[in-house]
Order: sequence, then C-alpha cells, then structure tokens
Amino acid sequence: NFFPDLSKEYYSGYIVNSEKMKAWWYANMDPDDNKPIFVIPHHGEERFRQLPWFDYGISPYFYYLGYPGHEKQNCLHLDFLLNASLLNELRFKMGDNQSYYKNKPVHGVQLNIRAPGSWEYCFKPSTKLAVSAALESLIITSYDWAVQDILPSDYPYLLRETDQDSVVAMFDKVKQTFLDQEGQIAAEMLAEVRSKTSLKNSIIPQYLSIEKYFS
Repeated sequence: NFFPDLSKEYYSGYIVNSEKMKAWWYANMDPDDNKPIFVIPHHGEERFRQLPWFDYGISPYFYYLGYPGHEKQNCLHLDFLLNASLLNELRFKMGDNQSYYKNKPVHGVQLNIRAPGSWEYCFKPSTKLAVSAALESLIITSYDWAVQDILPSDYPYLLRETDQDSVVAMFDKVKQTFLDQEGQIAAEMLAEVRSKTSLKNSIIPQYLSIEKYFS
C-alpha cells in the first residue's frame, strides 16, 4: 500500500484515474461499496493544441515533456537516452511550467516509460499520453494502469518490457515505421485519445455528472 491511513468517515465517494485503481481502492483503502468511485482520466490541455508547429530538422524528433521524478522513476532511462543521443530534448525546467508550452515538434515522439508494479505505473494519471495526443505527437509508452483504459493494447509503440534494451529497440522501430502504416495506426489511436481526454467535450461533463449524482 503506497498510501497513508485514510479517514474514511469524511468521504462520500472518490475520484481515481483508472479502473484498476478503482478495484485496488475498494480492496485496500475503503471497502464500502455504497460509496461510489468515479474513474476520470487526465485531461488534454487546449493550450498544447494551440501551440505552433516547429520543424527541428530531425525525424522523428524524440522528446520528454515533464518532471523526471525525484528518483527519476517518472520516466526510466532518461539519462542514458540523452547520453546516447537517442533523446533529442528534455523539455523540463524546475519551477517553470511555462517551459512545457514551447511548440509542437514536427514528427514528434514523446516518452512515458515506467516500471511495471511501481507507484508511478499503478497510480499516476495518463498525463504523458494525454499531452502527446494534444500535441499530435506519437508516444513510446509502458502500459500503465491509467493508460490501459484509453489506449488499445495493440498500439504499435507499446512497451511490453521497460528494460534498456527493449526501449532502444522501440526507438529503432519508431525510426523505421513512423511514416508507414504502423505510424498512421498509432496516430489514429492517439486521435481517439485526444477525443477521450478533451477537457470541454469529455472531462468536464464527467465532473458535472458527479455533481449531479450528489445533488
């Protein structure tokens, strides 16, 4: 259990970010099935969609957008990928969230690589996936609990293993296929993610339904 003791008597229900987390919550945090648990994914920000395109002259352009984690577990192998010149950009500046809102790289590919069974894999929201979809970038991703709810299991660039060799092999696969049918299939799946995580059309209505449930 990664969470502290919960004063359950103060809660009438809960919001979590995946179906697996919902089942885990009932089993480990509060078994009262009279309290509803609502599953709502992370939203995709409109600000990302409105950013200008930028061609770095590198195709594909691999970049990581976000906090690496205090123990660098939010995305594995970043230092290695940078030192091996596989990762073109680490888009992060401590205390400056505006550094995220830079541009949309042409043929961009983002990363979300988390160790199966870790706290990050099980409980963090699918932020990287929602952001990559909003930026119209492809993504190399592990199959985190929250990712499983909104991205099909046959997504072409899904990591079954997150060791260094598997990650390097996936980089090679993306380089070879991002302009082919696999890349097109991946882009179409991410367009569906963009729809599922739309703040206006999907996420806000889900929160309003919670308000209605308790009214």
